[in-house]
Amino acid sequence: MKKLGRIKKLWLLAPFILLLSSCIRVSALQDLAVVQGVGVDYQDGAYKLTLQVFSAEGSGGQTILDPSQQNAKTITCRGRSITDALKETSLSQGRSFFLGHDRLLVLGEGTRELPLPELLALLSGSLELRGDVVVLAALGTAEELLQAEINQGVLPALTIEQTVENAARSGQIPEIRLLDLNRALASEGGGAVIPAIQAVEEEGEEGSRQLKTVALAGAALYTKDGFCTLLEGETLMGLTLMSGGAERMPLTLSEEGIGPMGVELYQIRSRLEPDPNGRAAFTLCLSVSAMVTERAENPDAETLEKAEALLEKQLAACCQKAFSQTVAENRSDVLGLGERLRRSAPETWARLRESWPEGAEPTLETDISVQINRLRS
Repeated sequence: MKKLGRIKKLWLLAPFILLLSSCIRVSALQDLAVVQGVGVDYQDGAYKLTLQVFSAEGSGGQTILDPSQQNAKTITCRGRSITDALKETSLSQGRSFFLGHDRLLVLGEGTRELPLPELLALLSGSLELRGDVVVLAALGTAEELLQAEINQGVLPALTIEQTVENAARSGQIPEIRLLDLNRALASEGGGAVIPAIQAVEEEGEEGSRQLKTVALAGAALYTKDGFCTLLEGETLMGLTLMSGGAERMPLTLSEEGIGPMGVELYQIRSRLEPDPNGRAAFTLCLSVSAMVTERAENPDAETLEKAEALLEKQLAACCQKAFSQTVAENRSDVLGLGERLRRSAPETWARLRESWPEGAEPTLETDISVQINRLRS
C-alpha cells in the first residue's frame, strides 16, 4: 500500500515538473552569433572588440556552407571596459554571442601598453573564452586582421588557425594556446612568446590594393609587464629549438666544400639543465637528426662530417642569440629557467628569486649533437 501511495504522489507531481521545465531558456542556433575569432584593440583609453562570426547566409552562399565564400562577417563594438563594449552590441544586433566554437584570440598593437595577465583575465572573465583558443599578436590592429578577405578555406578563422599549426610543426613559429599562455605568465619569472601576424595587401583589379590575406611575421616576446620586442630569423629559430616545440625544421647549409645543401631537421630533442653548483648557469643538451633534402649529388662521408660540424656550429649560435635577446637583454624568462631552478635547486632559487632574472645574470652553455643522413633513395 505504501508503494502505491508513493506512485500516486509522483503522478501528482508530474504536471508541476513539466511546468518548471519551461523555466529553462533554450536558444535556437539561428538566434546565436557563433563566434569564430575574437580581436581586441585598445585605443584612446577604450577597448574595441572585433568578433568574427559564422554567417553562411550573409556571405551570399546558396547552401549552408559555401566553400567559395568567406562564410563569416565581423561585428565591432567599443567601450571603456570590455563589458561596456559587449553591451553596445545588444543595441545594434539581435543575436547572443556563442563562443563555444571560438578558434582565435588576436591582440592588437594597442594592447601592448597593458599588462598581459590583467588583459587576459578581463577577456576570459567577460567572454568566457575556452582555454584551447590560439592566441596571436597582430602587427597592426586586430580589427584589420579579422576583416582581411581570406579566400582560402571554408572559414577565415579556421584558415588562420591551420596556418599557425602548420608553421609551428615546421619550426617556424611557436604556437601558444590561451591556457598555456596563462600558465607561462603565472610561472616563476613569467614570460611568453606569441605568434605575430599581419594583414597583407595584394593587388586587386586595375592595380587597386585590397586586404586579401594574412601572414605570420615572427613572434612577440612578453613579460608579465607587457610587450618587449619582436623575434625573427635566427633568434626565433634558436628559441624554438630550445623550447622543443618543433617536429621538423628546414634550413640551408652554405659553405665552401659543402653547399648549398638543403637539410630538414627531425627527431629534435632538447633539454635545459641547471648548474649543480648553485650558479645561475644552464646547459642546453640538444640532439638533432637531419636529412639531406636538396643537393646535386649524394655527399660523401667527408662532406657529411663537415656538414654536421657546420650545422652544430650554426645551431649553437642561434640558441645563444635567442638566450641573449630574450633572457639577458629583455629579462623575459620565456624558457622557464626560474621554474627549473625552483624544482631542481630550491636553495639556489631561494637566493636568486628576488632579483630574477635581472640581477641573477643567467648564462648558457651548449652541448649539441647532430647526425645528417644522405639523400633519400
